[in-house]
Amino acid sequence: MRSLPYSPFALFLLLTVAVQASAEEWNRMELMMLLATPQGSEQHYTETKELAFLETSVVSQGRLVFTPPDQLLKQVEKPDVSRYEITGDTMTISHPGEANQVVNIDTHPLLRTFIDTLRAILAGDLKSLEHHYSLKLTGTRSAWQLHLSPLDSQLATLVESLIINGQGKQINQMITQEQGGDRTTLTLHDNGG
Repeated sequence: MRSLPYSPFALFLLLTVAVQASAEEWNRMELMMLLATPQGSEQHYTETKELAFLETSVVSQGRLVFTPPDQLLKQVEKPDVSRYEITGDTMTISHPGEANQVVNIDTHPLLRTFIDTLRAILAGDLKSLEHHYSLKLTGTRSAWQLHLSPLDSQLATLVESLIINGQGKQINQMITQEQGGDRTTLTLHDNGG
C-alpha cells in the first residue's frame, strides 16, 4: 500500500492556509467591483419602516431603478402611488393628481448624504462610501454583510448604522437603524417580484 505524500495534519494545514488566503482576497474593493454595474439596475423592493411611536410597521412596495452615474428612480406602487426621481442634484416628487414638487437636494445636506450613499452602494463607489462612513465587511462572496457607521457627527446624531446584506453582486437588503429607534428595511427582489 502506497503512503500519502502528505500526512493528514499537513493536508489540514494546507487547507487552512487556502481558506485563509481566499478570505483575505475578499475585501471591500472586491465587493465594490462586483456591485459596480455600468448598465445600472432595476429591482422590485419592499420597504418596511418600524417607527418607535407606532405599534405596527409601515410597508410599501415598488421599483427601484439606478441608471449610472447619478439617476435614481423610486416608484412606489403600494399602498399609494408616488414617484421620486433623482437626477444629479434635483429630486422630482410626483403624486397622481398633484403638481410635481422639485427639490434641490443640495439644500438638504442629510438627504443629500442618504442619496449619495444609495448611489454609491449601487455604483460600487468605495471612495464615496469611505468619505461618509467607517466600513466593515464580514462574510464571504456568497453571503456578505457591509456595516456602515457614519463619520459625520451631524449624520451620526440621526443614524446609528446602515447594514447592507448580499450574495455576490446581488444586494438583498439595506437596513437603516436610526438613533431614536426607528428602523427602515429595504428588501430588494429580482424583477420577478
